[in-house]
This record gives sequence, structure tokens and C-alpha cells, in this order.
Amino acid sequence: MRSLFGLSQDNLLIGLLTTTLIVAMLLGAAGWRNPLLLRLAWRNVPRRPGFAVLITLGLTIGTVILSSAFTTGDTMSQSVRTVVAGVLGSADEVVFIPAAEQRSGFDLAQSIASGSLLTGVTGYFPSMEVQKIEDLVKGDKRVAAVVPVVLEQAPVSSEGQTFAAQINLLGVPTQKALALKPAAAADQRTLSVDDLQPDEVYLNTEAAAALGVVVGQHVHVYGLPLGAEATWTVREVTRLGDLGGGQATIFVPLGRLQELFSRQDQVNQVLIVNAGDAKQRLENSWPVTVELRSAFVDDATARRLFRALSSAPARELIGRAVAGPDTTCCRLLSTNPRLSRIPSLKPWPRTPKSSTVWLGGSAAPLPVVTLRSPRPRQGPAASA
Repeated sequence: MRSLFGLSQDNLLIGLLTTTLIVAMLLGAAGWRNPLLLRLAWRNVPRRPGFAVLITLGLTIGTVILSSAFTTGDTMSQSVRTVVAGVLGSADEVVFIPAAEQRSGFDLAQSIASGSLLTGVTGYFPSMEVQKIEDLVKGDKRVAAVVPVVLEQAPVSSEGQTFAAQINLLGVPTQKALALKPAAAADQRTLSVDDLQPDEVYLNTEAAAALGVVVGQHVHVYGLPLGAEATWTVREVTRLGDLGGGQATIFVPLGRLQELFSRQDQVNQVLIVNAGDAKQRLENSWPVTVELRSAFVDDATARRLFRALSSAPARELIGRAVAGPDTTCCRLLSTNPRLSRIPSLKPWPRTPKSSTVWLGGSAAPLPVVTLRSPRPRQGPAASA
């Protein structure tokens, strides 16, 4: 549930509407019992029309400014979340290491507009790190699957000379949590990358439409490392869904894409799928994210962050930010053995209306994709 000034937006809206109705009823009752009040209130309008216009314009401009600020913020938040959801599909969390060189603000804005938010910001890490994540969530009933992938972009052309400057190339392993389905709604088969021949790929409907190809035609990929190129045959066109989200994507077996990019035994993202229905998966997303972040946090970085946040101004601002009723982070911090063993990471005293901020390796532990990190870390960073 979203909050504003530490209060639930739904409760805040109900409170404002109730207050407005009560004030309007009181004023109406006062005007009905004493009509002189209405005449006194309205007599200054014709006497001083300039003042009346200025007051009306001031109230109008103030209302427009506040409404525009909230609308702009909500629009940006929704745009980022839509782009991330379009790239991740049905995955609930993504684990990655931020790339050494991050995009500029202009490039980041372009990536949001083009839907390539998660390409170019992640670095490769050994596949053995995936095993650590699997061991971490092995007994967690909230997690259904862990899927390591390689996500890259490349220029692609078709037989009809249709050219797309950037198409997602998604290397996926054999798994059942994120399924590929044929584009035809009546066809309920589940497609597997294991069924692909060495020169075959799957395309989703967005990629097929962008390139103007159908089953059996060829696509040509440019811009691979060392100047390499590849030609693939379209085995099947898949519907938009669990893998690839709503972005134009070509699905390739993980091992083949690793070889093409000279990244054997390496991945740049790990998709995590929560268990349960849509509501349960959403509710579990933040606790799972905190669990993953705390597992890979660097102790020295956590201590430095704790010292920075222990200053009086920082504690005052944090106290205001976490004054809401959600104490999930407190409960996770107090029960997390990795964080509790650090002497300097002790929960602050809590009151019924306050909570303790979880101190992780990211400066802004929000349930959205983390684009930047204070310093490069040895282990992957988790975001939801």
C-alpha cells in the first residue's frame, strides 16, 4: 500500500473527504440558520473584484502545482515499473551485479523510453554464484524457482531486409517455472529450448512483428563479440508471457548465447519466481528481496553505511521516512543471523509507530530494480 507523509494514501483520501464534507455541512447549516453570514461573505466580491480574482487564481495555481507534482511522480514510477515488468515478465525478483561503467542520466532516460532498462547496467558473474542463491532460498516456501539467464541486445535483420536496431537476446536454461507458449491461443503446448536445433530459435510476437518474419524464415544477428554474426531459423513464434515480458525478444539456449558472447559459465541476471498466486507473490516480493540483499551484503560496506546513517540529521530523516505502520524490515533485521552478528548493526529502539531501516549494500532498498550501487561488491545484488 502506498503512503504519503507516512500515512496510507487511501486513509488520507478518506480523511480529507470526510473533513471537507463536515466543513461544508457546518457552513451550510450556519448559512441556513443565519442568512446574514452569506450576505457578508458575498458582498466583498463585487466591491473588490480584483482581490477576489487574485485569491481565486492563487488557489487554482497552488492546486495545479500540487496536482502536477503528484501526477509527474506517479507517472515516472509507473513508467519505470512498467518497463521493468515488460523486461522481466513473470519474474518477481532479479539478482545482478551492477556494471563497472553505469549509464549517464540521458542514456538512462532513453533506456526507460525504449524498454532496455536492464541491459547494459548488469555485469557478468560466475554461474557458481547461482548455486549460492539456490542454497539460500532452498527451504524458503515463498520461492518457487531460481532461473539464471543471459540478457543482451543486438541488431537483427530478417530475410525481407527488415532491420531492428535493438532486439533482446535472452539465453535461458531448461526450466518449467517461466514457460514459453505458442502464439496461437488454442495451442496449449509448452515449448522448451531443449527442442531447438543448433541453428533454431524462438521469437515472441513482438519480435516477429518488428522483423516481419514467420515460422521457418531466417533472422540474422549482427554486432556479436569479435565481429561475429549468426543466422538462425525461426522454430516457433511465442506469445507474450512469462519470459521476455512485453519486449521484442529472441529466445536462445543459455549455453549457445554464452558461447556467442564468450561468457562460458557466466550469467548476468538471475530471475527469481515466487510461489503462490499473484497477490501472494506480490506480498512476498519485499521479504524475499531483503533476505537476498542481506545474504550478499559486504560487512565493511554495511558498517560504513551504518556510521553515515547514525548521525543525528540522518536518523531524524530516517525516522520520518519509516514512521508508517509497515515494520516488515524490522522483523527481518531482528531475525537475520548475518546482520545480527555485526556488532555495529543493532536495531534502534522501536516504538509502536516506528521501525528500523534495514542496512544493506544498496543506498535505497526499495522494491524496484536497483540501478546503482555505492561501491562494487563481491556478491550479486538483489532487487525486486
